[in-house]
Amino acid sequence: MFTRAILSNVEFLRSSLICNSFEDAELERCMFVSCSTAGTHFLQAKVENSGMHMCHLKETVFFDTLKDFKIDPDTLQTAQVTRPITVILVSAESRGVSTPKAFMKLDQEAHAIPLRIALKNQKVIKENVNQEVERALADIGPCHADQPPIPQRLIKTILEDPGNHANARHILEKAEKLSAEVDSFFLPGGEDVPPALYGATVEETSDWGGDYRRSILELGMIHYSVNKGIPLMGVCRGFQMSNVYFGAQLVQHVQRQLNCAQKFTLDNQASAGLLNTILKGTIVGAVAHHQAIQKDKGEATEYLEGLLTFDGLVKASQPKEGGVAPMILLQFHPEFYGAPSADSTQRQMVDFPMQIVLSEKNDDFWKVLSNSRRTD
Repeated sequence: MFTRAILSNVEFLRSSLICNSFEDAELERCMFVSCSTAGTHFLQAKVENSGMHMCHLKETVFFDTLKDFKIDPDTLQTAQVTRPITVILVSAESRGVSTPKAFMKLDQEAHAIPLRIALKNQKVIKENVNQEVERALADIGPCHADQPPIPQRLIKTILEDPGNHANARHILEKAEKLSAEVDSFFLPGGEDVPPALYGATVEETSDWGGDYRRSILELGMIHYSVNKGIPLMGVCRGFQMSNVYFGAQLVQHVQRQLNCAQKFTLDNQASAGLLNTILKGTIVGAVAHHQAIQKDKGEATEYLEGLLTFDGLVKASQPKEGGVAPMILLQFHPEFYGAPSADSTQRQMVDFPMQIVLSEKNDDFWKVLSNSRRTD
């Protein structure tokens, strides 16, 4: 990832730049010669006096930077995107365990181009974003049954008053830019959701990292998913954040939900929806979380319906019929099925026993995401 790199007088010669990110990078007098760039993107890159010659640009996502490159005619003819584009949020500092697996599944099972987008915007300072968000949350106040959920009011405040929320607004602009170009969003697991987003105080067991940049980007993606009809898949933290966006409350610590396999059945076999065909019968999924939504005690039931319950905890949900954009929301990890661990031999030893018991149905969620993508 060349995220926010400053590149001057750099030549990429006979390079295989597959699934690279030039997000927020500055390219000045740079040349790409005889390169292939499938899956590479240039989101909000600044390009000056740079060119591409004898390159293969199929499946390269330029956003609006293609016009800024000097490109020979033969190379320009290869600049075609033939597969759907899915955003996957990644950490530039840590690969993690589940995100590389999800990346492989988006490529192999959803047949998408997975664009790696930095989950924490590096062009804005963490402390500045935190100050803006905390000030906005103080003005918004606590949860009220007769008002929209806190995250929706927060996004509305940032969008309507950009002067006082310039840094947070910059993050939302990135989410808006993505929403104009991509076919679906994928929100992976990660640190805890900030309790302030659902009107709670931080408990001893909760560690949200003290950085609102990721949360604002995720909430922006959910906002544009809802308002533009962009399919979204949220796993683990992505499940929690999506539910919180609609008003759910989280239990900040639950027991017996880490690194294990659990068997699920539909709560209501007669219910309809995008996921019900997959969930008929039983499914065994990989579970790794310590925060959760309790059944009948904090669900966002006005907008979402819980589909699976285990130990009194909601394990899957989706928008109610006729509701918002297609959403696949899972409090378990379908990416663990059949995806080799590239992390370490030790990690492979941990994953191997789970592979024996996980259901093949886990792969169907990626196919549902692919089939539900926008066609406009």
